Amino acid sequence: MNRILALVIVFGCFGACSDQDARKRAAAQAELEQTLQLALAAERGFVPANAKDPETGKLLPFQEHRQQEIEKIRTRLQAAVRARVGSRDQQTAVKRMLAAYQGSAARHLARGATTEWSQMDDGTAKLLGDLMRLGQLDALVRMLEHDETPLRNEVERERKTHADRQTALAADVEQGASQIEQLESEIERLTEQKHEVDTAVAKLRERAFTQKGQERFDTHKEVEKGRMKSAHVQSEIQVRELRLAGLKSTWDIDSKRLDAHRDAAAWLGQQVTDSEGRESAVARLRAEVDGKKTQEGVAIFDEKFKQLQDRYVTGVDGQFDKAATLAGDAVSLVQGGRTSGPAGAALLSAYLTQLHVVSQQVVVSGSYARILELIRIQSEGLGGDYAERVAAVAEKVVGKQAELIEQCDTIRQAASELAGNLADGDGEDPVVQIATKHKGYLDDYGKRIDEARIESP
Repeated sequence: MNRILALVIVFGCFGACSDQDARKRAAAQAELEQTLQLALAAERGFVPANAKDPETGKLLPFQEHRQQEIEKIRTRLQAAVRARVGSRDQQTAVKRMLAAYQGSAARHLARGATTEWSQMDDGTAKLLGDLMRLGQLDALVRMLEHDETPLRNEVERERKTHADRQTALAADVEQGASQIEQLESEIERLTEQKHEVDTAVAKLRERAFTQKGQERFDTHKEVEKGRMKSAHVQSEIQVRELRLAGLKSTWDIDSKRLDAHRDAAAWLGQQVTDSEGRESAVARLRAEVDGKKTQEGVAIFDEKFKQLQDRYVTGVDGQFDKAATLAGDAVSLVQGGRTSGPAGAALLSAYLTQLHVVSQQVVVSGSYARILELIRIQSEGLGGDYAERVAAVAEKVVGKQAELIEQCDTIRQAASELAGNLADGDGEDPVVQIATKHKGYLDDYGKRIDEARIESP
C-alpha cells in the first residue's frame, strides 16, 4: 500500500508541476494513471475472474497473478525511469517505486527457489538411498571377503598328517588281523590235536583196566606219555591264547585310532572343500555386486545425479541469481541520493531485501554442499570417477558460496553504516524505529551466514 501512496504522490506532482513540454507531461501522466490502476489491482487480496491460466482455463494462483501484475508495473516504471520525465524529485519517487517492486519480484523469485530446493529433498533422499544400498551390499561382500588360503593350507597339512597316520595304522591293523587269524588257526589246530591225544589216553586207560601184569604196566606208561603230551599241547594253546588276547587288544585300539584318523582326515578335507566353496561363492557375489555397482552407478550418476544437479543449477541457484540481480538493481535505483529520512529508509529496505536474497542463497548452497559431500562419500565405493565428479561439483558450489558470503559482508557493512546513521535520532521518528529494528535483522543475517558457511577443503 505504501508503494501505491508513493505512486499517487508522483501522479499528483505531475499535475502540479509546470513542464515546458506539455505533451510529454500528458503522456507521462496517462502512463502513470494506468500504472496506478495496475498497482491497485496487484494489491487486491483476490484473483479476478478473468485471470485464468490459458492452458487449463482455471484461475491463476494468487501469487502468480500478483507477480504478473507486478511485472507489468515494473515494465511501465522502467520505461518511466528511462524517459526521465518530470522533476528530479518525481524521477526519484518513480525509482523508489520501481525499487520496491524490484524487491518484491526478487523476494518472490527467492521464495520460488527455496520452494524448489525443499522439493528436491525427495530426489536427494532417493539418490542417497540408492548409493547407501549399494554401499551396504559392498560392505557385506567386504565383510565376507578374506583370504582363507593360509588357514586352508594349515588345515590341509593337518589333514595330510591324519591321512598318513591313517595309512600307517591301516597297515598295522591289517597285519594285526592277519596275526590274529594265524593264532586263532593255530589254537584251533592245537585244540584238535589235544582232543585227539585226550581221546587216545582215554582209550589206553580203558585198555589198561582190562590188562594185567607187564602189559598193564606198559599201557600205563603210554597213558602217562599221552597225558604229558596233552599237557604240553594245552600249554602251547595257553601261550597262543595269551598272545591272541594281546594282539586283539592292540588291534582293537589301532582300529579305533584308525577310525579316528580317518574321520579327522575326512572332516578336515571337507573343511578345505567348504573353504574353497565359500571363496567361490563370495567371488561370484563380488562379481554380481561389482556388476550391479557399475550398472546402477551409471544410472545414478548419468541420470539421477545429473537431474539433481540440473534442477539445482536451473531451478534453485539460477533463480536465486535472478532474484539477487533484481535486488541489486533495486539498490542501484535508490543509491546516489539522500541517505536520510524516507530516502534512507528506502535504501536500507533495498539493502535488506538484497541481503535476504543472497543470504538465502548462501544457506541453500551450504546445504547443497553438505549433501554433495554425503553423495561423494557414498560414491567412493562405486569405483570409476564418480567421487571425483561429485567433489568437483561441490568445489564449485563452495567456491560460489564464498563469493556470495563476501557479497553479503559488503551489503551488511553498507547497511549497518546506513542503519546506524538513520537510528541516531528521535525515537518517535518512524524512520529511526525502522532503522533500529533493521540493525537487529542485520545481526541475525550475520549469524545465519556464519552457520551456513562451508570451508573450502
